[in-house]
Amino acid sequence: MKIKVNSKPCELPDNSNISIAIRELDINPAGIAIAVNGKVVPKNEYETHILCDSDEMVIIKAFYGG
Repeated sequence: MKIKVNSKPCELPDNSNISIAIRELDINPAGIAIAVNGKVVPKNEYETHILCDSDEMVIIKAFYGG
């Protein structure tokens, strides 16, 4: 299936959940937040939130400093 991750096209296996997507994309899950189609998905739903063809996933990395 084809989705967009941070506006870039990406191909994932059908019926992938968010956890599978971040593993396939080699993304460290620490310190990130994810929104799918404009809605933030809580971390405890990453295993159960199934992605669909044409979904748009945004990954936001927390930054520290001051």
